[in-house]
Amino acid sequence: MTFAQRVISHSREVNEKDIEELHAYNITDEEILNIVVAVTARSFFSKTLDALDIKPDEIYKELEPELIQALTIGRAFM
Repeated sequence: MTFAQRVISHSREVNEKDIEELHAYNITDEEILNIVVAVTARSFFSKTLDALDIKPDEIYKELEPELIQALTIGRAFM
Protein backbone atom coordinates (compact mmCIF):
# COMPACT_ATOMS: atom_id res chain seq x y z
CA MET A 1 0.00 0.00 0.00
CA THR A 2 2.90 2.35 0.72
CA PHE A 3 4.22 1.77 -2.79
CA ALA A 4 0.77 2.30 -4.33
CA GLN A 5 0.37 5.56 -2.43
CA ARG A 6 3.80 6.68 -3.60
CA VAL A 7 2.87 5.94 -7.21
CA ILE A 8 -0.25 8.11 -6.87
CA SER A 9 1.23 10.94 -4.83
CA HIS A 10 4.82 11.10 -6.07
CA SER A 11 5.05 9.01 -9.23
CA ARG A 12 8.07 10.88 -10.57
CA GLU A 13 9.97 10.04 -7.40
CA VAL A 14 9.50 6.26 -7.55
CA ASN A 15 12.98 4.80 -7.80
CA GLU A 16 15.06 1.63 -7.62
CA LYS A 17 14.96 1.68 -3.81
CA ASP A 18 11.17 1.41 -3.94
CA ILE A 19 11.43 -1.53 -6.31
CA GLU A 20 14.07 -3.27 -4.19
CA GLU A 21 11.84 -2.92 -1.11
CA LEU A 22 9.11 -4.79 -2.98
CA HIS A 23 11.59 -7.42 -4.15
CA ALA A 24 12.43 -8.01 -0.47
CA TYR A 25 8.83 -9.24 -0.11
CA ASN A 26 9.37 -11.57 -3.10
CA ILE A 27 7.23 -9.39 -5.35
CA THR A 28 8.31 -9.91 -8.96
CA ASP A 29 8.82 -7.22 -11.58
CA GLU A 30 5.68 -8.43 -13.34
CA GLU A 31 3.68 -8.05 -10.12
CA ILE A 32 5.14 -4.57 -9.59
CA LEU A 33 4.03 -3.62 -13.08
CA ASN A 34 0.56 -4.97 -12.28
CA ILE A 35 0.44 -2.83 -9.14
CA VAL A 36 1.47 0.30 -11.03
CA VAL A 37 -1.03 -0.31 -13.83
CA ALA A 38 -3.89 -1.04 -11.42
CA VAL A 39 -3.17 2.01 -9.27
CA THR A 40 -2.82 4.42 -12.17
CA ALA A 41 -5.86 3.02 -14.00
CA ARG A 42 -7.95 3.47 -10.85
CA SER A 43 -6.66 7.02 -10.49
CA PHE A 44 -7.44 7.81 -14.13
CA PHE A 45 -10.96 6.41 -13.78
CA SER A 46 -11.62 8.31 -10.55
CA LYS A 47 -10.39 11.58 -11.98
CA THR A 48 -12.53 11.08 -15.09
CA LEU A 49 -15.63 10.52 -12.95
CA ASP A 50 -14.80 13.56 -10.84
CA ALA A 51 -14.23 15.81 -13.85
CA LEU A 52 -17.56 14.80 -15.34
CA ASP A 53 -19.32 15.02 -11.95
CA ILE A 54 -20.60 11.46 -12.32
CA LYS A 55 -22.75 10.27 -9.41
CA PRO A 56 -23.19 6.64 -8.32
CA ASP A 57 -26.42 4.83 -9.14
CA GLU A 58 -29.11 4.98 -6.44
CA ILE A 59 -28.63 1.30 -5.58
CA TYR A 60 -25.25 2.11 -4.03
CA LYS A 61 -26.99 4.01 -1.24
CA GLU A 62 -28.10 0.59 0.05
CA LEU A 63 -24.53 -0.59 0.70
CA GLU A 64 -23.24 -1.11 4.21
CA PRO A 65 -21.79 2.12 5.69
CA GLU A 66 -18.37 0.47 6.09
CA LEU A 67 -18.25 -0.42 2.40
CA ILE A 68 -19.34 3.07 1.38
CA GLN A 69 -16.55 4.50 3.54
CA ALA A 70 -14.00 2.16 1.95
CA LEU A 71 -15.13 3.20 -1.53
CA THR A 72 -14.97 6.94 -0.92
CA ILE A 73 -11.28 7.39 -0.08
CA GLY A 74 -11.10 11.14 0.19
CA ARG A 75 -14.37 12.35 -1.24
CA ALA A 76 -18.06 12.06 -0.52
CA PHE A 77 -19.74 9.06 -2.10
CA MET A 78 -23.20 10.53 -2.42
